[in-house]
Amino acid sequence: MYYNNLPRKYGTSGFMIDVDNFDKWMGEPVLRKKYEDTHGITDKKEETYRQVKMQAQIQMDLQKDLVKQVVDAMDERNKKKKGFFGKIFGGK
Repeated sequence: MYYNNLPRKYGTSGFMIDVDNFDKWMGEPVLRKKYEDTHGITDKKEETYRQVKMQAQIQMDLQKDLVKQVVDAMDERNKKKKGFFGKIFGGK
């Protein structure tokens, strides 16, 4: 096994292994992937990612609607300036 060949700085102590340090030593996430697959963590991460993505899309849609409402309100306000001073100082 690898246990006897690993330096202590990589987090090995008997049969306890620091998974991240071991994967760093191996050069690829072999143990981390196996651990996540075994305990269903990969599925939870994907579900969390989907939820975050959906919430971000909803937030972006709400922001777009708010900006559209503000722009429409400003356009309406600018159209109402029909007085003498409104024509002079109102821009258009």
